[in-house]
Amino acid sequence: MEEKQSLVFKYLYKIEVLCRNHFSLILYLSYSKIIIHNSKKEGMKMSDNNQKYFTKLEVGTPYTLFTGKDMKNQTASILECNQNGDLFLNIYLDNITPEEIKILKTEEIETKLIQEGDYLLALIKYKHNKGIIFELEFDPTIYKDDRISKIKSNMLTIVGIESNTNIIQTLRWSNIPQKLHSTWLSNWNEAMEIKDYSKGYKKWINDLHKRYSVLELWDWYGKYSGKMGE
Repeated sequence: MEEKQSLVFKYLYKIEVLCRNHFSLILYLSYSKIIIHNSKKEGMKMSDNNQKYFTKLEVGTPYTLFTGKDMKNQTASILECNQNGDLFLNIYLDNITPEEIKILKTEEIETKLIQEGDYLLALIKYKHNKGIIFELEFDPTIYKDDRISKIKSNMLTIVGIESNTNIIQTLRWSNIPQKLHSTWLSNWNEAMEIKDYSKGYKKWINDLHKRYSVLELWDWYGKYSGKMGE
C-alpha cells in the first residue's frame, strides 16, 4: 500500500504543478488508465487524517462510475458530473470499430454552443472527414446535492464505451475551452435557482430537435466556442 500511495502522490504532485492547482484527476502515463478522485467510492486511502478515495477507470474494464441508464445497443453522448464536481463525457457507440476508437482518442475536437434564454446546448465535432458530432445536453438540476457548485476545474474526462458490453474502449483527458467552461458554470449555477428548470429544459431540447437536425444545429445555429485542449 505504501508503494501505491507514493506513486499516487508522485503523479498528483506533477499534475498539481502543471495545472497550477486546478486539477481533478490523475493521469497515469497514457490514455489507457486514469485514477479519478471520488469520495463516495471505495478505493485507495491517502491518509488517516485527510481521507480521500480514488476510482480507477481502465480500458477493457466495465464502466461503473455512472449507473442507472440502460445504454445497451445505443449510440449516444451523456455529460455527467460526479460528487466532487468533475465532468465526464460518456460516449456510447454500438459495435465500435478500431477507426472510431482512434478518432475518439486522437482527433481534434471543436465545440459550439447554442443558448436561448436560460437554456444551453453544447455540441462537439471530431474533425474526421465530414466530422462526428455529438450533443452535450446537461440539466444541472437533476443533481440534488451541491456538486454543481463544486465545479472549478476545466478538465473533462472523455470515456468511449462499447454500448453492447459497457466496456471502456478509450479514455481521453482534455481542457474545456475557457469560453465554453465559463458559460457553463455561470448558467448551471443560475439554473439551480430556477423553478421547474428541468421541465422547461426538456421542452426546449425537444423543440430544437423538431426544428433542426444535429448537422443543421452545428452548421447553422451553434456559435463557435473553441477547441478542446486550448
